Amino acid sequence: MVNKVLIVILVLLVILNGAIGAYAYLLNKDIDTLSEQLTDQISAVRTEVTALSEETEARFDVIDEGVQSNQASIDALGDRLDEELAQTSDKIAGLEAGIGGIRSELAAIEPGLEADEVYQAVSPAVVEVSDGEQTVGSGFIFDTDGHVVTANHVVDELTTIHIILADGRTSPASVVGTCPLSDVAVLALERQFDIMPLTLADSSLIRIGEPAITVGSPFNQEGTVTAGIVSQVGRYEEIGDETDSHWVANLLQFDAPANFGNSGGPLFSAAGEVIGLIIARVGPDIGDGIAFAVSANKVRRVADAIIEYGSFNYPWIGVEVSDITPIIAETFGRETVYGAIVDSVTTGGPAEDAGVQDDDIIIAINGVAVTEVADLVSYLGEYGSPDDPVTLTIVRNDTEIELTVTLGTR
Repeated sequence: MVNKVLIVILVLLVILNGAIGAYAYLLNKDIDTLSEQLTDQISAVRTEVTALSEETEARFDVIDEGVQSNQASIDALGDRLDEELAQTSDKIAGLEAGIGGIRSELAAIEPGLEADEVYQAVSPAVVEVSDGEQTVGSGFIFDTDGHVVTANHVVDELTTIHIILADGRTSPASVVGTCPLSDVAVLALERQFDIMPLTLADSSLIRIGEPAITVGSPFNQEGTVTAGIVSQVGRYEEIGDETDSHWVANLLQFDAPANFGNSGGPLFSAAGEVIGLIIARVGPDIGDGIAFAVSANKVRRVADAIIEYGSFNYPWIGVEVSDITPIIAETFGRETVYGAIVDSVTTGGPAEDAGVQDDDIIIAINGVAVTEVADLVSYLGEYGSPDDPVTLTIVRNDTEIELTVTLGTR
C-alpha cells in the first residue's frame, strides 16, 4: 500500500515537474518574444529620436545662419548709418563754417555801408589828373612806391601831367606804361607822399546788385561822391567814339552817376575796396544809368605787369568770334544761344596752328563755360598770358572736341 502511494506521488511529481518545465519553456519563449519586441521598439524609438535630433540640429543651423545673416545686415546697416551720420556731420560743419564766413563778411561790410564813411576812408588816396591847367580825369594811389593808376584815354594825349591830392598837394607825374586794350595807365609821381594806398578787392567775388560808390572829379568838381549798384559783371564793350574806339573786356556795369572827369577814378564796394577803374558811360543822348569800369582783378594784373616790365602783353587766340543769335542757333541745330561762333581764323595764328576752323562753336576755355564772346575774352584778359596753353572745348558738326591753343600776343 505504501509503495502504491509512493508510486503515485512520484508519478504526480514527474507530471508536475514536466508541467513546470513546459510552463518554464513557454514562459521563456514569451519573454524572448517580448524582449525582441522591446528591442525593436527601442531601436525604432532611437531611430526616431536620432532623426528628430538631426532635424532639430538642421533647423537650428538654419536659424543660426539666419541670425548670422541678419546680424551681418544689421552690422552693415549700422556701418552705413555711421558713415552717413559722419558725412552729415561734416556737411553741417561745412555749412556752419560757411555761415560763419558769411557772417564775418557781413560784419566786415556793415561798418562801411554808408557812402559818407567810405568817402572819409578812401578820399585821401583818390587824386585828380590835370594837364596843368584843368582836371581831365581821376585816379588813385596804387602802392607805396608812388604809382598812380588811371585810365589810358585820360593821359594818352597829355604832354604834361600833374596829380592833385585831396588835401591840395600836387606833384608832376610821368607815364610808366599803358595798356590801351584794357584802358589802363600807370603813372609815377615825382614827389613822394605818405598816403596809404587803396585796397583792391577780388572782383571775381562781386555780386550783381551789391553797392557801388564812385569818388572822383567830374566836371572839375573834386571829391564828388555818387552811389548805385553793380548792374552786371563780365561785360565786353566797344569803348570810344566813331573816330576812335576799341573793345574792352572784364568790365563791370554799374549805375552810379559817372561823368567826364570820373574816368580813371576808382569804383568802390561798400567795404571801401576798389572793385573797378571807371572808364566810360553810355551818353545821355542814348540812355542813362549805364557806366563801365575795368574789374579790379584786371587792373591789378595790368598795373603789376606795367610796373615790372613797362607794358602788359595781351594774350591772343587768333580768331574773330561773335555771339550766337537765335537764327544761328537754328541753323546749326542748337537748342541754346550759348557759345561763341568762329567767324574767321587768322592765317598763321595760334588758333589755326591748333586746328580751329570757321563755324566752330567755342563753349568753354580751360573748363570755364563760354556763354558769349564776353566770357572768352574776359577769361583771356584776366587769366591768359602769351605762350600759355589753353584748352578750347569746341562743337563742330554736332561733335564736341577739345583743342589745345598756345596763346600769342595781341
